[in-house]
Amino acid sequence: MTDSPLPTMQGRTETAERLLALHPLWSDRSVATAAGLSGRKTAEIRRRLAGPPAPDAKRLGRDGRARPVDPARGRERAAALLRENPGASLRHIARQAGVSPTTVAAVRDRLAQPPAPPATEARGPGQSPDPSVPPHTPAPPETEARSPDPAELHRRLRRDPSLRFGEPGRTVLRLLEAGAALTHDAEALAAGLPPHCTPAVARLAAAYARSWQQFADELRSAAGAPL
Repeated sequence: MTDSPLPTMQGRTETAERLLALHPLWSDRSVATAAGLSGRKTAEIRRRLAGPPAPDAKRLGRDGRARPVDPARGRERAAALLRENPGASLRHIARQAGVSPTTVAAVRDRLAQPPAPPATEARGPGQSPDPSVPPHTPAPPETEARSPDPAELHRRLRRDPSLRFGEPGRTVLRLLEAGAALTHDAEALAAGLPPHCTPAVARLAAAYARSWQQFADELRSAAGAPL
C-alpha cells in the first residue's frame, strides 16, 4: 500500500477557504491546524475573503473559548470598568469586557501602578521653563517596558520548544497550566467545594502560594533581576 501524497499548497489553501466559509467563527489557529497552514497564512486568506474584522469580533479557539480578535480593545473596556467599579470581582469584569480574568488582573495591576514622575531638564539659575517647548521624556529601557499580558506570556511559553522538549520544562508548563485554570475558574471552584474541605484547601493553597513565591524569587535571582 502506497502512502497518500501530501496536499499541495493550493490544496491546503482551498481547504482553509472551505473551513472559513463553513466555520467563520473559528480562530485562525484552529483553521490553520485543520488545513495544514500557518496561522499567518490563514489570517491572510481570511482578510482576502472577508476583509478586516469588526472592532468587537471574537474567534473560537481550539479549547472552545471565545476570545476577541483585538485584545487591546478588551483591555481598554476592562480598564474603564475597573475605574467605574473597583470593587467588582475579576470574573464579573471579565464577563462584561469579554476578556479573561487573567487579563483583568493584569489591567488592574497596571492601573494600580503610580504614574511616572514628569521629566525635568536642568536649567540655569533663575531660568524659567519655556511653555512652548514640550519637555523631553526619555524612552524607558526595554527591561522597564510594560509587562506582557499573563495570558499572552503563557502562550509564548507553551510555544517555546526549549520548554516543551525537556522534562523540567514540561513539568513547569503543566504547573503553569494548572495556575492558569485556577485564575480563570477560581470563584467557581471555590463555590463548588464541600464546606468541610474549604479550610484544608485554603491552608494548602496558601502553602503552595508561598512555594510559588519562593520559586519566583529563585528564578529572578538566577536571572539577575530585582526581587
